[in-house]
Amino acid sequence: MVNGGGGTLFDLYCGVGAIALSLAARFQEVIGVDEEPAAIHDAQTNACLNEIPHAQFHVEPVERFLSRCRRSVPPREPLTIVLDPPRAGCSPRILAVLCELHPAHLIYVSCDPGTLARDLAVLTSGFHVQAVQPVDLFPQTAHIETVVHLVPQ
Repeated sequence: MVNGGGGTLFDLYCGVGAIALSLAARFQEVIGVDEEPAAIHDAQTNACLNEIPHAQFHVEPVERFLSRCRRSVPPREPLTIVLDPPRAGCSPRILAVLCELHPAHLIYVSCDPGTLARDLAVLTSGFHVQAVQPVDLFPQTAHIETVVHLVPQ
């Protein structure tokens, strides 16, 4: 779902950096954010082992990172954001800042259809759903991941 590239990629709730690092070749700058120090340590190690020097990872809450980004120098354009929140989804504040940042592409990865629907109700005020792809990572269970590609309206 990430077409083209260039500019900056934000991988929010990045964990060990698997998504960010797999997309890194398409971007000039890659920034991963997660509040779990062990995950960020592993993401930094993964970037080193895979020789991806333009990837940086930060230990901090996503909300604080986004607020700081909004106030500071904007990232290189175009901005692509991959968002893979926990089952509880995103706070209203995070959704508001995402709309303000107005990324060229927003990829929302969800493990809970209910919170995805709730968050999309907010995001679709500024974005259009381009594609939806369910992914069955856990066969024989009721759990399903959903990947949604949103673009600005």
